[in-house]
Amino acid sequence: MKRSFKLGLVLVSAWLFATGAAAQEAAPGGDLEAGRYLAFSVCSECHVVAADQPSPPDRKPPAPSFAEIANQRGVSSASLHHFLLSTHRSFDAPPDMPRMWFTQKEADDVVTYILSLRTRR
Repeated sequence: MKRSFKLGLVLVSAWLFATGAAAQEAAPGGDLEAGRYLAFSVCSECHVVAADQPSPPDRKPPAPSFAEIANQRGVSSASLHHFLLSTHRSFDAPPDMPRMWFTQKEADDVVTYILSLRTRR
């Protein structure tokens, strides 16, 4: 299980780096609180979306936490938008990450929330 989790984390990291490494970091324009709400509502079943999450994810092992994702090298607003709005049907995408069907506004909000968790600049 640990190997599967590590492989998934490596694949997500590589995919996010590949799709966003060249993109410049755009200032997030979404609503932070709306993004946090969506993250708890939609993503917390598989990810730790906040340190104060009331219950752990159902997925075992959990997908990378939003803080881990926010702090991965090469992650940008553009790469997160692309990831959230794509079909996730490619070789580099995590095989069990569902298509979320976010609107552009919802993706803006979730990206703003994820990037708010960034601790390294």
